Amino acid sequence: MLWVTQRLLSRVVAHLLAWLEQHSCADAGQTEVVQSLARPGGPGGAAPETPVPASGRPFLVESIDFSSSAQAVRLGFKVTLTPGEIKEIASLSLRQTALRQWLNILYAQWRQAGWPEALWPGWMTGAAALMVAEPARRVLH
Repeated sequence: MLWVTQRLLSRVVAHLLAWLEQHSCADAGQTEVVQSLARPGGPGGAAPETPVPASGRPFLVESIDFSSSAQAVRLGFKVTLTPGEIKEIASLSLRQTALRQWLNILYAQWRQAGWPEALWPGWMTGAAALMVAEPARRVLH
C-alpha cells in the first residue's frame, strides 16, 4: 500500500493531465468523446472490478519519477527504506485509456478526501458529478 501526500500528487496529476492534452485528438469535440470512453459507465468505460486487498506494509511515497513517450506514461514511486536509502518500490505504466481510467479512480479518492478540485479539468469533474448524482425519484400511483 502506498500513501501519497496531496502536495506530491497535485504535481503528478498536473503532469499527467498535460500529457493527456498533448496526446489527445486535436479537435475539441473528438477529445470530449475520447475522454468519455474512460468514464465509468461511458461507452468504453471500465466495468467495475473486484478490489485487490492490500498486502505488505504501507509506505509513504517521498517522490515520484515521471517519464513519458508518445504512447504511455510511467510513474516510479520512491520511498526511504533506511536513512540515506531511497528506492523505487513500485512503478505504473499507463497508455491513454488506462491513464484516463486511473485518473477517474484517483479523482474519486481525491473528492472523498475533501481536497481542492481546482486542478481537475471539466471532463473529470463533470463525469464525477454524473456518477454521484442521485437517481431521479419516481412516484408511482
